[in-house]
Amino acid sequence: MNIAVSALYLLLSVFVLAAMKRKGAGIKRLATAGLFSALLLTAYLLRKSYTPAVIAQYIPLYKLFKIAEYGYQSILRDLLLFALPFLPAGLLLPAVFPGAGVIISFLCGAASVFIMDIPSLILGMTFVADEYAYAAFGMAAGTGLSIILMHFLKNNPLFKRLGFLPPFRKNLAGAVLVTGIAYFGIALIMITDFGEIYGELNLFRSDTPLPADITVSANLSDAAGKAAIYETERQDFLKRGKMTAEKLGIEAEVQYVEDACVFAEEGYILRFSPDGSWIYTSPEVPEGEVPSKEQAEKLARDFFEQKQPANTRLGELNDAAEKTNAHLIPEFTEDLDMTRDQYDELTELLRQPAGYDLYFKSSIDGCAIIGANEVMVSVRQGGIVTEIRKFDGDLKKKEKARIISQKEAYLRLLEGKGAYTLFSPAVSAEICDCELAYMVNSAQGYYLPVWRFKAVASSEDGTKTEFEAYVPAMK
Repeated sequence: MNIAVSALYLLLSVFVLAAMKRKGAGIKRLATAGLFSALLLTAYLLRKSYTPAVIAQYIPLYKLFKIAEYGYQSILRDLLLFALPFLPAGLLLPAVFPGAGVIISFLCGAASVFIMDIPSLILGMTFVADEYAYAAFGMAAGTGLSIILMHFLKNNPLFKRLGFLPPFRKNLAGAVLVTGIAYFGIALIMITDFGEIYGELNLFRSDTPLPADITVSANLSDAAGKAAIYETERQDFLKRGKMTAEKLGIEAEVQYVEDACVFAEEGYILRFSPDGSWIYTSPEVPEGEVPSKEQAEKLARDFFEQKQPANTRLGELNDAAEKTNAHLIPEFTEDLDMTRDQYDELTELLRQPAGYDLYFKSSIDGCAIIGANEVMVSVRQGGIVTEIRKFDGDLKKKEKARIISQKEAYLRLLEGKGAYTLFSPAVSAEICDCELAYMVNSAQGYYLPVWRFKAVASSEDGTKTEFEAYVPAMK
């Protein structure tokens, strides 16, 4: 795709240069225009190499300065990846189009990238408007810097030989504004670093208060320490999809369907999305003995351990839904090649239990992931795994952060700085266990450590109810 776009772009550039020559453009201006076209194409190709790897974590341009939500490192990353490559082309724009200011440069940056993206958009690839805004901003910043330099070096022979003309006063004002915003904005981000790098977790809240009588039977540690912070794997999603397909035994060329890449071989299908989620289906016909819930869970875990299609592991079993093949019951018509008794017999057979849909938490390095990255595995007759759905992408370790102790987390829970799943009034509760787990910060996509308390609540009538409590573990 990139080769085809490059070829079309170079052909278009040749036509534009030929038209400029017919209108009397000199050799110096033609050379400058050719260099401008090459820089623009280079910036586009750099952007295409970055986009698949970071699209799941893209930071919208309108939230550029929400440091507390996204963190200065992530914002600088997107500026460097998506805006900076277009700055050199912006520097040369006033020499190619004398009189062009930052507004024209902004529009030119967005329009040029959009035009080069048309083949990809026709094929159903992802459209992210913020990418064009970043390209436009980078090009406008380059033009602004060029206009300011032209103002101070308007009598320099080199600038005159390159075709730069003294800027208009209105262009100079816009250039100072755009360049000032870019320079002082980045300087402010780097120097002051206000706000938190990692935003707060959006914890759910229960309207039921914790009981006043809480005992702790778990051995809570008073030692602080460090824990890893994880983020979604940003490797090219096509490469990740191919790796996952190979692990599942599918050796096939990729096909693009809407925003996903699909690998299909002999009925085995893997549909892999840009955010890292995927769906695997098997063509094997389930037949034989129907597994019990326990057998189905073991088969699912064995399948994952053998294939290892993800770098997370199957954690706790959240739910198990017994399934039938009732969806395969045909409509009874005269064209159906069976008697009514045979149809009723088939209907009764297809409504018998056929297996389970198992819903698992994922775990990373032995720690459960709460509320995200879940996995559904369908196990049918004969122990056949017919479908797997992974709802989020693979994870990679970003860095380590200091965390509070279990005892401090318990005190914070009592102060109301946590969340819990107790929704019925209770007279007492017992904290039975405490372990490290992870929750995702949906705004940033980071998986942050939490202390997970397992507890049992007692109501007035003596009913026991298990519940959990979560306290953010980062200092």
